[in-house]
Amino acid sequence: MNKNLQVYWMMLLLGLPFAGVGLITLFLSILPNLFVWQQMKSWPQVSAELQHAELVIDNSGDSSTYSPKARYLYQYQGKHYTGERVSIMEGSDNIGDFQYNLAYVLKEAWRQQQSVPAWVNPSNPTEAVLNRDMHWGMVGFQMIFVVMFGSIGIGLSYSALSNLLRSTPMHKPWRGQRRASPEVSCNSKSGLWLTWGFTLIWNLLSLLGVTAVPRELAAGNFFFLLILVFPLIGIYLLYQAINTTLDWRRFGPLTLRLHPYPCLIGGQFGGTLELPLAYNNQQRFHVRLQCVHSYATGSNKNRHLTETILWQAQGLADSQASALGGTALSLHFDIPDNLPASEPMSTDYRFWRLELAARLPGVNLRREFEIPMFATAEQARSDY
Repeated sequence: MNKNLQVYWMMLLLGLPFAGVGLITLFLSILPNLFVWQQMKSWPQVSAELQHAELVIDNSGDSSTYSPKARYLYQYQGKHYTGERVSIMEGSDNIGDFQYNLAYVLKEAWRQQQSVPAWVNPSNPTEAVLNRDMHWGMVGFQMIFVVMFGSIGIGLSYSALSNLLRSTPMHKPWRGQRRASPEVSCNSKSGLWLTWGFTLIWNLLSLLGVTAVPRELAAGNFFFLLILVFPLIGIYLLYQAINTTLDWRRFGPLTLRLHPYPCLIGGQFGGTLELPLAYNNQQRFHVRLQCVHSYATGSNKNRHLTETILWQAQGLADSQASALGGTALSLHFDIPDNLPASEPMSTDYRFWRLELAARLPGVNLRREFEIPMFATAEQARSDY
């Protein structure tokens, strides 16, 4: 495999888990806690009697983390309840002094046998909390994962996929040298595998978040429905993958036969193509020939391909019924003599691309071919 393609596959495999970490942190922690924080603002306040309070220190990791623990009694609408929830964001951390200060206040109140305020969930009185302030230091810390991991992961995945799709048709064994065969195949099968691979990975990651939706909705966390954006994107990706598959099944591996071969700088480019499609004299097939400068920018995880169109021409292919019962296309373009020839694939090179497109009932046709173009003065044959 070409070294550039290996880099892009590694970028994609690295980017998807990074994106998953950011998205899971956002939708399974930050947004649910913000929703609960807003809900607790309307909870009625009662007086609670502490039965126990302490600061739990966990030294099992690389650094110590702290968590306030308490057990308390409270009364709501004439009934007695026992609670243990202390704050909105339960768990242990060492971000700032939020946990330490909260534990100190509760321990002092317990030592002095003072009552403390508690807030009760009116729809479920068994649920109460002693502190309804948001631990903003922890939110900020988690947002680092969302912003850094999420943006890096999504950026890596997008860049890798787009570069893979663009690199696949350029990766040809004839680059920079002539070959005996004048036939050029399109990249549809490679694009099909790439599309399905990315679609399946995206939907698997989205499924991790979707499995938590029933639990969050049962808790009244309707903001969590925002996570459904990701499976919706997955459905769109699946739609595109199915269309790509239908395109492949309908047209198969199309082959363009060049006349003459090699194609000519300063002369003409010509070719013929057979489509497994019943001939229709009203059908139009759009073709566009481009001379492209491809070059890599950035480095490591920020590496991506950039394309600049140096020259292009477009028009309609001539079509007629073929002897095999399909549609035969023929096309040609005049090529200026001041353009670069095809170059070996590298981080900075020029190549020629032919695009074929048509709107058809059912599945539209869209294929790309990379054209071997060399600097000669030979003219294209006109007997096709």
